[in-house]
Amino acid sequence: MRKLLFVCGFPSGGTDLTRTVLNAHPDIHLNGEMPFLKNIPKLGCHQDTSFTQLSEVKAFQHGLKKLDAYHAIKNIEHDFSEALKAQGRLSLEDVLYSCFSRNQSPIWGNKTPQNTENIGRLAQLFPQAYFLIVTRDVRDVCLSWQKKWGKDMLGCASKWAKRMDQGWQATQRLPANHYLYLRFEDLLADTESCCRQVCRWLEIPFAAEMLEHHKYVTEKTDGKINYGQEIKKENAYKWKDKISPNVITRIEEIAFDTLCLLGYRAEYAQAKKALSVWEGWQSYRNDALAMLTVGNQASRRNTLNTRLKTLVFEFRKRQLR
Repeated sequence: MRKLLFVCGFPSGGTDLTRTVLNAHPDIHLNGEMPFLKNIPKLGCHQDTSFTQLSEVKAFQHGLKKLDAYHAIKNIEHDFSEALKAQGRLSLEDVLYSCFSRNQSPIWGNKTPQNTENIGRLAQLFPQAYFLIVTRDVRDVCLSWQKKWGKDMLGCASKWAKRMDQGWQATQRLPANHYLYLRFEDLLADTESCCRQVCRWLEIPFAAEMLEHHKYVTEKTDGKINYGQEIKKENAYKWKDKISPNVITRIEEIAFDTLCLLGYRAEYAQAKKALSVWEGWQSYRNDALAMLTVGNQASRRNTLNTRLKTLVFEFRKRQLR
């Protein structure tokens, strides 16, 4: 029996690595970024939608293309004429399943960090879906945002706290066996134990290929430093040496409640102290400037033209949300 799986988390939170590890399993195929899948209802579809006419399917595929901001759906042009002729009716999941991949794997779906804040909407649209939520220490996430994109660490902490808390609240309304939290730090430290845990949860046998995931990465992704490489255990707790105590304190204060909720310990902060209006304005300004002047420092195509397109794309994403 096939299962729809969403790998959720926060940008720079370990979802890329988790996806590549899972995709090394012969029974799993997950697409990349698709943060706007939750907007399918805007195409006039819902959990009980079914298609009986080829024109209906084609119209849906056309709308799906517009939601596929990162071109993650690799088989979106799939021809459903024979399937409709044979079955007479196709469900929403039937169509998505064939569009998402030619592999036809039992475990299918996509990974996208932004979906953490939309778990509730996705669960309403796909009641039988499973959610793997990857958590990463907010202090390392903030460091990654600053190092890679030049973005504001305090603003990052505020976004992380809000989105990860929203994800947590949404999972508490799901059946207990339909969600699983996976710590990025645990995945780095003991990959095999984490992989076995995920396989038990999905009710599939463990596959040793997952421990050599880098050998099975076929696509190239510009702008992702460690994508497709062996696991680097040292990519955890970098914040302890790279961020000053004053900034660490402020990050912990901003994200305090969610930090504790997800099982991380504050080093300096004693209580929550939200991002101030002034800090919020500075963060917005700093991030906008960073998109123009810094961009993605890991990308080979980090030109001014690319950065301008990214800025425009960010505004488009806000509209789609």
